[in-house]
Amino acid sequence: MATVLMQIKVKPKARASSLMQAPDGTWLAKVKSPPVDGKANEELVALVAEHFRCRKAAVSIKSGASGRMKLVKVQASSVRAIVVVVALPLGTLFLHRRIDRHIQSLKGL
Repeated sequence: MATVLMQIKVKPKARASSLMQAPDGTWLAKVKSPPVDGKANEELVALVAEHFRCRKAAVSIKSGASGRMKLVKVQASSVRAIVVVVALPLGTLFLHRRIDRHIQSLKGL
């Protein structure tokens, strides 16, 4: 199982939840929940898990739980989650799609 660390800037009380990556490799998460009683953090963990198609238990906030800049750890057992984190800072959406097709072809073996 591989571990990936991501730096995420969180914007609470957004109209819609989303997770995007900036060209410099940092991530921006917009969450609907307010930053009260850890609700925004819970939504962030769920959003990251959904984005990388892994379990919520595989995502944890390592630092910044009470701030907007967070260091999030993803323990990914899937190759796809790791490749997405590494490939997207390069701006290679095309590569991302090719990797998805390659992973699907490997599952058929």
